[in-house]
Amino acid sequence: MSPLLYVIATLLLLALLWIYRTRRRHQAMQAKQHQDFLTVFAIPAIATPHLTFGSHYGWDSFVVLFHTKDDWQYAQQHHLFPEFKKRIASYYSADFDPDRAIYFGVQNDGQVSPL
Repeated sequence: MSPLLYVIATLLLLALLWIYRTRRRHQAMQAKQHQDFLTVFAIPAIATPHLTFGSHYGWDSFVVLFHTKDDWQYAQQHHLFPEFKKRIASYYSADFDPDRAIYFGVQNDGQVSPL
């Protein structure tokens, strides 16, 4: 095997290891963010909403869907939205805008109702 092939194989291996490491870090961060989500929203007063992770223009995004409008209103009245936004923003730089990255809605019969 020529030295050039060793260099290419080494660079390919390093790239794959970097991708694997980056993915594992992101998964670990999402696990912590999900735990923050449960800390804020898994309370006896409401049914625990559903959290979906996504990505929008290179930034992580979050969709929180409540089972009923009453649950959504309870969360809003008890300031759970700002608490969740604050916790999520703590994972990112000052450029991250939680108001744009986090959507709160109500799921009705498979449809998402914007509020």
